[in-house]
Amino acid sequence: MHILLVNDDGIHAEGIRALCMALKKEGIRVTVVAPASERSGAGHSVSIKEPLFIRKVSDFPGAETACTLSGTPSDCARAGLLCLCSEKVDAVLSGINHGANLGSDCVYSGTVNAAMEAAMLGYPALAVSLCGRSGFEDAAKWGVNILRYLMNHPLPKGEFLNLNVPVSTRLKDAPPRWAELAPIEYGRDFEKRVSLQGDEYIWLYGGYPSEKQAASLPQPRPGTDLALTAQGYATLSILGWNLSAKRQPTGEVALER
Repeated sequence: MHILLVNDDGIHAEGIRALCMALKKEGIRVTVVAPASERSGAGHSVSIKEPLFIRKVSDFPGAETACTLSGTPSDCARAGLLCLCSEKVDAVLSGINHGANLGSDCVYSGTVNAAMEAAMLGYPALAVSLCGRSGFEDAAKWGVNILRYLMNHPLPKGEFLNLNVPVSTRLKDAPPRWAELAPIEYGRDFEKRVSLQGDEYIWLYGGYPSEKQAASLPQPRPGTDLALTAQGYATLSILGWNLSAKRQPTGEVALER
């Protein structure tokens, strides 16, 4: 089996290297195409008005070949599949992301959307995220297991799997749970500053709410990825490119006159 491995945390990230080694140990051939620098939060952006510069990487343990690309995670998936892989690719793995990609995170995540790009091109694809900063080896093992599941249970074109693994100290010794995405209320804080040159700029702090803020918010619905990972379960969700709302009217739009 030949895998294209991409991520959004960049070529030097611990997560992509742990996943590459886990694949290698299972006898799976790996080609790595990763952003030259961290591109977290890049979503599904692609580079269509600037060139993408390629740099070969000679010291990437477990990979047959590796390179960086100056573009986004979705660029890495697209370029890897269309022109950088010299041999047929059987599937695409994206990750391991340094942090969870739960619920609404998936809209912003470069890791998730790189897998989506691969799925849109017709390849089996899996995004893998670790809900913290420790336990990459455990997350990598789950990634390899779910890859085998995906190859035995193919999805329609445009659909892919999103795996979230709790940190080792909280991870239950149990199979992953299927989970719907949970709506997440992000913080809305920002800070406005003035540069030494007198230019105004802002920092947006749009991460998860603090414990104090979260206490006043509704608890995640049982069975969602946010609720299940909090209980220590790895979660698996089927995602896809189709952003249509579940409730979709039909026929003519009845405009008021």
